[in-house]
Amino acid sequence: MPPVITYNQREDFRKKYVDKVFITDSIKSAKMYAKKACKKYGGEPIVYIVEPIGNIIYDINHECMSDKALIIKVLNKK
Repeated sequence: MPPVITYNQREDFRKKYVDKVFITDSIKSAKMYAKKACKKYGGEPIVYIVEPIGNIIYDINHECMSDKALIIKVLNKK
């Protein structure tokens, strides 16, 4: 779910795309973002395999945004 629904947003400065979820196909990047989120919110970093839902906007750096994402599988818990 996007930050506009969850009220959880790691980058407090970000005002754009608060209605989108960010997805990457890079395991390395996913682990890095999970660790950064844990620094702010606590807990252990978890990487999910997801399926984008709704409009998808692609980026050139192995990342995209979508309206939501369906969790398919928990990849790891560290």
